[in-house]
This record gives sequence, structure tokens and C-alpha cells, in this order.
Amino acid sequence: GVATTWPAEAAPPRPPNIIVVVVDDLGTGDVAAYGGKIAKTPNIDALAASGARLTDAHVTAPVCSPSRVAILSGKYQERFGYEFNPIAAKVIPLPLDQQTLADRLKAQGYVTQQIGKWHLGWKPELRPDKRGFDGYFGMASGSGYFPTGFPGVERVARFAASEDGGNGLAEILRNGEPVDIKKNLTDAFSDEAVAFIDKNRTKPFFLYLAYNAPHTPLEIDQERFKRFPASTPFEQRVLAGMVASVDDGIGRIRAELERRGLSKSTVIFLISDNGCPLYLGGACFNADLQGGKRHLLEGGVRTPFIVSWPGLVKPGVFDGLASTLDITPTALTAAGAPLPPGLDGVDLMPFLSRARTGDPHDMLFWRSTPSLAVRSGQWKLIRAQHPDGPEMETFLFDVRARRGEAPNVAADHPDIVKRLLEAGEAWSKELPPASFAGRRETIEIDGRRVVQTF
Repeated sequence: GVATTWPAEAAPPRPPNIIVVVVDDLGTGDVAAYGGKIAKTPNIDALAASGARLTDAHVTAPVCSPSRVAILSGKYQERFGYEFNPIAAKVIPLPLDQQTLADRLKAQGYVTQQIGKWHLGWKPELRPDKRGFDGYFGMASGSGYFPTGFPGVERVARFAASEDGGNGLAEILRNGEPVDIKKNLTDAFSDEAVAFIDKNRTKPFFLYLAYNAPHTPLEIDQERFKRFPASTPFEQRVLAGMVASVDDGIGRIRAELERRGLSKSTVIFLISDNGCPLYLGGACFNADLQGGKRHLLEGGVRTPFIVSWPGLVKPGVFDGLASTLDITPTALTAAGAPLPPGLDGVDLMPFLSRARTGDPHDMLFWRSTPSLAVRSGQWKLIRAQHPDGPEMETFLFDVRARRGEAPNVAADHPDIVKRLLEAGEAWSKELPPASFAGRRETIEIDGRRVVQTF
């Protein structure tokens, strides 16, 4: 019931607005509030200062699309066979018989809006307006950031789509109709978000804002490029400018909420869909976490996660074990909606209000067949296949003693390995096999070569 979330005397006069912001491929070390060295993210930092900065929060997959399935369903995406990033457009994403957070909030009387990168199917029957959103503005998955011929753009040529270094924009639709974008796409998404808040300020709304920045291609306008010192390596400077464009949007959204008197009646979640990709060659940062996008290491699945709800979320660091699975139950409880059976997340509000302490989750699980990972307290188990055959390598790390995954202490704690492996295998047995194949990459974990599928 609602009573567990806030004291009766502070009960809001109407259900709160809910904003979920998903940033694409943002590493923990790309945000100043998380210790980023190059980052200038004053608005994200202010959002973090106004609420809880989670430091042990995870996505359910180290790649874009399956991570988003879990965010919008509140369930492990493997329950739907959605284990990897789909390559072909024909892949059916989150099954149509599964309700999204938008479906559930719409049933509570919310106005619902999707803006930005969807990546959950772009056939007409799979678009956001068929998944609980009253309106949508965005694209199927990836895009460049500037219209062809836009002047004065700094680009990292090796991530450009065409010979002249330009990328152009993907088809951007507003409720099914193509839109002609004349500016940085990130700014266009922020414009749309501010306009939506303004238009719907008198009723509870749910805004799902999925920026595609700072995902490749790496390109940014001169003004933001110049915010960073000329001594900054070029690729890092471009990416930092892209993060700054997202940060500017967060500032504009918060200013609009303030202007409309909605700050205290709005819950904001800000997350990344996965860690920063190592294939960018050092343009982005996962702080002191090992690995990155595509990997079940902490750098792939532990991301920035900020929750702000002035007056209800106590400001400060929250270091309990949390997941993006928790967004759906937290938002639904805040909205006064019943929690449906079968969710894999928990309501974070008792923890973020400091009514409860400890870890919201006893265990979190990941599967990228044949790999498996389990977190429990300070322990992280990874099982991954050797590149040359079927043998599996087993790793156990104390990720709270040292945030990085080293050294491997599996040999010292056979009882913990057994407990976590049995739990992970029992969870995996409940799941169907993956509906489609993933791609493979060979990486090193603590000096041993293993395969990661994504």
C-alpha cells in the first residue's frame, strides 16, 4: 500500500509525475557526481545532490535492447527469450501480451509519452503507441545527431557512417509522421520533453526520455566541444561534449518543473542502459570498474543510477544492491497502483527514504548464454566459456572490497561459489532458451581468456 512509501502527513495531493531518463552507453566515469575526471555534468550532479546517488545499481544486460526490455517490464528480459541485442529487424521484442510501465500507469490515469530511442521493435504494432504511450517522438534505434550538412560539427571519423564523416539522422517520427530535425537531435529530444511537461502540467504524467547520446557516432557542435580544454584528447573531448548535451537537457527539464511548481511532485530516475564501450578506445570511462558494454563484468552492468523525489527520497549516497528492475515497482507504488504478480524488482522507496537499510536484493542474476553471473552482497560470481572449447571458467570476486573484478578468489571460497552457482543455475532453469543468437567477443577476466556473448 501507499502508506509504506511516505508518512501520511506528507501524502501528495495527486499521484506524482514520473520521469525515467535513459542515457545510452554512459559510463560511471563519464559523470562528475560519480568521480568523472573530464565530465562537466552540473545538472546531473544537481539532480544527484537533490536525491539518492546509487553506487551499486545494475542494469540487467550489458547491451542496449535487452536492458530496455527489463526497464519497461520490471522483469528479467530472459523470461521472454530476449537475451541478446537483436541484429535483424524481424526479431519480436517484448511480447505484446506483456504490459509495460506505460500500460500500467496509463491505467492509473497518467498521460504517457515516449521520447528518443525505442529499440523495442519499429513495426507499427510494436511502436510506443501500441505499448502504452499516448504519444511518441523518436526513432527505432540508433541515429546520428546532426542533419546532413550541418555546419561546424566535430566528429570522430572512425565512428562515422559515411566517407565525408557525416552520419545524418535516422527517420524521426512523431506519432507515426516523419519530422524534419534542424538541430542536434539531443536538443530536439530535450525540446520535446520540455514541451510535453508544459502541456501536461495539470495532470499526472509519465515521461520516458531515452537519449541516444553518447552512443556512437561521436559528433558534437562547436559550442559544447569548446567547453572542454584544448589539452583534452580529441575523442574524449567530443564524447564529453555529447554528455554535456544530455546534461543541458536535464537542466532544462528540471528548470521547467521548477517553473511550473512541479519539482516536489515529480519522481525522476536517471540511468544508463549499460556501461561505456571499451571499443571506443578510451573516449569514455567506467571509472575503476572492469570491462564495459557487452561484458557481464561490473563495467558492463553497473551504471550511474540517480533517483530524485524532493521531500521523500533522502539526499545522499545509497550503496545497497539495486537494479533497473526496481524502476517499475517503485514507480507503480509511488503512483498508488497495485503491484502485479511476477515482477522481478522491488520498491526502492523504503530504502531511499531511509526507512529501511541494507540491500534491496539478496541476489541479482545475468545470463548471456553460455555465461552466467550472480551478485549477492559483496560477492560476484561469473561463469564464462573458454574460447577454444566447452570448458567453463569460474570467477569469484569481492566487488565491495575492491570495486574492480580482481583478484579471482574462487579457490578460497568453494562454499560461496557453490551457493551462488546453484542459485544462478536454478534461476536459469526457469527461463526459456534465447529466442535468437548473440554475437561473441573474446575478452580477458583476471588474466584468463573467455567468451562473452551479447
